[in-house]
Amino acid sequence: MKNFCFIIALLFSISSNVIAQKVSLVNPSLDKANKYYDAGLYKEAIAEYSKTIYIEPSFMQAYNNRGLAKLEVNDFTGALADFNKVIGKEPKNAEAYRNRATLKIRKQDYAGALSDYDKAVALGANDADAYFNRGIAKVYLNQQKDAIADFDKSITMKPDAIDSYIERGFAKMNLRDNKGALADFSEAVKLDPKLANAYYGRGYSQLMLNNKTAACTDLQKAAQMGSREARELQTKSCK
Repeated sequence: MKNFCFIIALLFSISSNVIAQKVSLVNPSLDKANKYYDAGLYKEAIAEYSKTIYIEPSFMQAYNNRGLAKLEVNDFTGALADFNKVIGKEPKNAEAYRNRATLKIRKQDYAGALSDYDKAVALGANDADAYFNRGIAKVYLNQQKDAIADFDKSITMKPDAIDSYIERGFAKMNLRDNKGALADFSEAVKLDPKLANAYYGRGYSQLMLNNKTAACTDLQKAAQMGSREARELQTKSCK
């Protein structure tokens, strides 16, 4: 019995040493990959994440991060494979569902994106960005009221979420709530007076409310900032 216990202890010691060696190799590789990613060197990041995975194939965070890097270089097939790998091994990984949803938005698979965002939110990814992105998917699926509800949540969690005000404004315009849209675009302009989209949206909603002078002022400003849509609407409506 003593010999048996000694063998067990020895095996445990060897196993612990192997794990420690892997961790000591994985951490520097992962840190290097993350630095490449943060610097925008996505191909280098992919190579380093692959090295991390070679050292420790069960390290799902490396697959997840590599998927994000592949997404940045438009390798949709590779990114999807990495996100699927994580979800297959960790079906409650909210981050992986959210990342796969982002990929599906890029591929214009809005129904698939919405399904993944729903899972991500249900699993705990209930921050402002998750609700904003789910709202975007709903807009593309013409679920304007539900999209507005998600933008509402995003703004409640992050009151200075400019993009949420702008997208909520456009969703309200789609529902012909021009007064509500005007309020959202005005708030966006207040938060950042350098966004052409905010002036364009405000100009459009002003036009729908028959405030032509104010509308044309906003459309002109948006056009000067480079908005092609604003320039076309200005040419058509501000004579």
